Amino acid sequence: MCSDTAKRETQSRCTLCPAGCELRIGGLGAGGYQSEPPMVPGAGLCPRGLAIGELLDAPGRIRWATRRLDGRRQEIGLAEAARAIIAAAGDRDLVFFLDGALPCEQLLAADAWCRAWPRAKLCVVLEPAERELLLGTEASGAAYLSDADLAGCDGFLIVGDAFAANPACSRGVFNRRAADARVAIIVIDPGGGSAAKFATFRVAAPPGAELAAIAELARAAGVDSPPIAPPDGMDVRSARSAGLALAGCKRPAIILAAEYGRGGDWRQLGYLAGKLAGALGGGVACQTTGANALAAVRLGPRLAAISLADALARQGAAWVTVGCDLLGMLGIRGREILAAGAAFANRSTEAAEFVMPAAIAMELGGMYLLGGERQVCLEALLPPPAGVLEPADVIGSI
Repeated sequence: MCSDTAKRETQSRCTLCPAGCELRIGGLGAGGYQSEPPMVPGAGLCPRGLAIGELLDAPGRIRWATRRLDGRRQEIGLAEAARAIIAAAGDRDLVFFLDGALPCEQLLAADAWCRAWPRAKLCVVLEPAERELLLGTEASGAAYLSDADLAGCDGFLIVGDAFAANPACSRGVFNRRAADARVAIIVIDPGGGSAAKFATFRVAAPPGAELAAIAELARAAGVDSPPIAPPDGMDVRSARSAGLALAGCKRPAIILAAEYGRGGDWRQLGYLAGKLAGALGGGVACQTTGANALAAVRLGPRLAAISLADALARQGAAWVTVGCDLLGMLGIRGREILAAGAAFANRSTEAAEFVMPAAIAMELGGMYLLGGERQVCLEALLPPPAGVLEPADVIGSI
């Protein structure tokens, strides 16, 4: 995934948002616990992290394997469930749809299990728009910026509602704004999300016009960009003014958040944004809902995995979802799911004949890739409950 010389760090962090706040609970390393975040700046739980206890004890947590019989759920043992899944699959191939936000060790273990069984195919699932965005930024060769790097930038171009995708990235932007109230914050967000409220330049553009807006902005900044006719509803004048403001920055940051179903050019947008950032001496920061999405993209060529398009096209195969709500994410209705491994009920578990319990993020330790080249080893906060499998072990048991 990354070179052996890449910086490795080991620390405890809030695994619900590894790209964001740090988790330094007093005495954690010695087995201690503190229910409230300490009153130390940058050393506590984020609001999502505070919900850990509620998630662990949630009444809806899936803790036992079940099988649907006569329209009702019946508890069965894990070993029995695995055997029954194989029997129900018959002579069909099995496609395992695995959440691509998992630690690298989970992705590699699942790949090893599927390599060992010719009937099994692995599909690492990412939000389609986020995957396309990351492929574009990777091809651009742009430098990646961490949340901490953002405070050292002197201008920001934000595409999409990046603050909602990762609230921690807003910290660097606001820290810079606090040091210099004149810093340019350019926002291209047809949805008018949270980042747009703090814009000094807001480029008005309809949904799907993000690429055209960036192309116009790049030309105004003196950077070559493809000729794209501005669609109706796009404010060309504001894009040009924003481009001139960005060109005056010595180290701008381009913060990107892809939104599934809005805009179909995320790969081209990521590539152009990366080239623009590189030409102006800055970098990019992709804010994804999947904490390890970039690692999944980089690991992709090394895995014996099939693409999402290929997996969906295999109509005769039996589908098994692990850690991801495939039907909910893609809006698929009326498709049979043979089995689903999950922590909580979702549309995929509702459609599944078999449901198996799976661990949640804070119960998994492993390697994450943050900020392009920064490898971070996260420790599990707690082990999974008895009888609850790690995602890769759901596949291994079958």
